[in-house]
Amino acid sequence: MTNDKTDLKATNPILEEELKSIKQNRLSRLIYGRIIFGFNVFWFIIIISVVVCSGMHLLELSDSVLIALITTTTANVATFFLIMLKYIFPNKKDV
Repeated sequence: MTNDKTDLKATNPILEEELKSIKQNRLSRLIYGRIIFGFNVFWFIIIISVVVCSGMHLLELSDSVLIALITTTTANVATFFLIMLKYIFPNKKDV
Protein backbone atom coordinates (compact mmCIF):
# COMPACT_ATOMS: atom_id res chain seq x y z
CA MET A 1 0.00 0.00 0.00
CA THR A 2 2.83 2.42 0.74
CA ASN A 3 4.27 1.74 -2.70
CA ASP A 4 1.09 2.98 -4.37
CA LYS A 5 1.12 6.23 -2.40
CA THR A 6 4.81 6.78 -3.09
CA ASP A 7 4.26 6.21 -6.80
CA LEU A 8 1.30 8.59 -6.78
CA LYS A 9 3.33 11.31 -5.09
CA ALA A 10 6.19 10.76 -7.52
CA THR A 11 3.96 11.17 -10.58
CA ASN A 12 1.91 14.04 -9.15
CA PRO A 13 4.56 16.75 -9.87
CA ILE A 14 4.94 15.38 -13.38
CA LEU A 15 1.19 15.54 -13.95
CA GLU A 16 1.07 19.05 -12.50
CA GLU A 17 3.84 20.13 -14.86
CA GLU A 18 2.03 18.60 -17.85
CA LEU A 19 -1.20 20.38 -16.87
CA LYS A 20 0.66 23.67 -16.50
CA SER A 21 2.22 23.16 -19.95
CA ILE A 22 -1.16 22.38 -21.53
CA LYS A 23 -2.70 25.53 -20.00
CA GLN A 24 0.21 27.65 -21.23
CA ASN A 25 -0.06 26.17 -24.74
CA ARG A 26 -3.79 26.88 -24.82
CA LEU A 27 -3.24 30.51 -23.79
CA SER A 28 -0.41 30.95 -26.30
CA ARG A 29 -2.52 29.46 -29.08
CA LEU A 30 -5.39 31.78 -28.23
CA ILE A 31 -3.14 34.83 -28.30
CA TYR A 32 -1.31 33.82 -31.49
CA GLY A 33 -4.57 32.89 -33.17
CA ARG A 34 -6.01 36.34 -32.51
CA ILE A 35 -2.84 38.07 -33.65
CA ILE A 36 -2.69 36.06 -36.89
CA PHE A 37 -6.38 36.61 -37.57
CA GLY A 38 -5.95 40.36 -36.99
CA PHE A 39 -2.92 40.45 -39.26
CA ASN A 40 -4.81 38.66 -42.03
CA VAL A 41 -7.80 41.00 -41.74
CA PHE A 42 -5.48 44.01 -41.84
CA TRP A 43 -3.61 42.65 -44.87
CA PHE A 44 -6.79 41.94 -46.83
CA ILE A 45 -8.06 45.45 -46.03
CA ILE A 46 -4.82 46.85 -47.46
CA ILE A 47 -5.20 44.74 -50.64
CA ILE A 48 -8.82 45.81 -51.07
CA SER A 49 -7.81 49.45 -50.53
CA VAL A 50 -5.12 49.21 -53.22
CA VAL A 51 -7.60 47.67 -55.67
CA VAL A 52 -10.27 50.30 -54.92
CA CYS A 53 -7.77 53.16 -55.18
CA SER A 54 -6.54 51.76 -58.46
CA GLY A 55 -10.10 51.44 -59.74
CA MET A 56 -10.85 55.04 -58.79
CA HIS A 57 -7.61 56.13 -60.52
CA LEU A 58 -6.17 57.46 -57.27
CA LEU A 59 -3.31 55.02 -57.66
CA GLU A 60 -1.88 54.27 -61.07
CA LEU A 61 -0.78 50.64 -61.33
CA SER A 62 -0.74 48.49 -64.43
CA ASP A 63 -2.92 45.41 -64.61
CA SER A 64 0.05 43.07 -64.43
CA VAL A 65 1.34 44.79 -61.27
CA LEU A 66 -2.10 44.52 -59.65
CA ILE A 67 -2.41 40.86 -60.56
CA ALA A 68 1.07 40.10 -59.21
CA LEU A 69 0.40 42.07 -56.02
CA ILE A 70 -2.93 40.41 -55.32
CA THR A 71 -1.77 36.90 -56.21
CA THR A 72 1.48 36.86 -54.28
CA THR A 73 0.25 38.62 -51.18
CA THR A 74 -2.91 36.54 -50.98
CA ALA A 75 -0.94 33.32 -51.39
CA ASN A 76 1.58 34.37 -48.74
CA VAL A 77 -1.04 35.45 -46.21
CA ALA A 78 -3.21 32.37 -46.81
CA THR A 79 -0.23 30.04 -46.46
CA PHE A 80 0.87 31.76 -43.26
CA PHE A 81 -2.69 31.49 -41.93
CA LEU A 82 -2.82 27.76 -42.73
CA ILE A 83 0.53 27.13 -41.05
CA MET A 84 -0.66 28.89 -37.91
CA LEU A 85 -3.93 26.94 -37.97
CA LYS A 86 -1.96 23.71 -38.11
CA TYR A 87 -0.01 24.87 -35.06
CA ILE A 88 -3.11 26.01 -33.18
CA PHE A 89 -5.13 22.88 -33.99
CA PRO A 90 -2.60 20.05 -34.41
CA ASN A 91 -3.57 16.51 -35.39
CA LYS A 92 -3.74 14.03 -32.51
CA LYS A 93 -0.83 12.08 -33.96
CA ASP A 94 1.35 15.25 -34.22
CA VAL A 95 0.98 16.10 -30.52
